[in-house]
Amino acid sequence: MKKGYDYSNTSEPALMKIKCEYMQEQDSESETQTDNTLEIWTENSGTDEPYICFKTERFAVDDVDELISIFTDFKKRYDL
Repeated sequence: MKKGYDYSNTSEPALMKIKCEYMQEQDSESETQTDNTLEIWTENSGTDEPYICFKTERFAVDDVDELISIFTDFKKRYDL
């Protein structure tokens, strides 16, 4: 099964979207009750390889390795 969608071959099933939502407790620096959620998903780009998108209102990490581990987890799930 392909990860993207090949418009020239619509008879073969294709994986159209994968979405992961990562949540964490509110950190001590946040002054509001913002939901600490990071969404990462794939979006069909009309080719075999979809775009990878992400969205958050606020998601804090202590160091970049924490963020790398989240994206590594998404990559592992996406590569299934």
